[in-house]
Amino acid sequence: MLHLTSVGKLSVSCRPILPKNLLHTADGWTYSEGTVSSLRLDTLLSEIYHLPRVKASEAIARGLAKVNWEIVEKRNFDIREGDVISLRGHGRSKIISCGGLTKKNKIRLQYGRLN
Repeated sequence: MLHLTSVGKLSVSCRPILPKNLLHTADGWTYSEGTVSSLRLDTLLSEIYHLPRVKASEAIARGLAKVNWEIVEKRNFDIREGDVISLRGHGRSKIISCGGLTKKNKIRLQYGRLN
């Protein structure tokens, strides 16, 4: 604080603030469950964002999908528990758990969507 006197060409001065005056953001997650036939990226995007699988595949091919903050352009990319998925224009979600099979051999999926 003593040596910070300017930022660029602008003169500044610093003063301490109390921790209670800091801005805190609370991420609001909405949790849901669903079933998918496989853990492919296009299938999960279709389930989480309620899109047709063709539209999810097109978005992936155009580079609009990210897994763990990296662009993925393969629609058959395998997703695991704990992965964070985002689709531009639709939001971010995370895979909480994937396990257990239904009677029709579909995978039970728990996921959260960021509000």
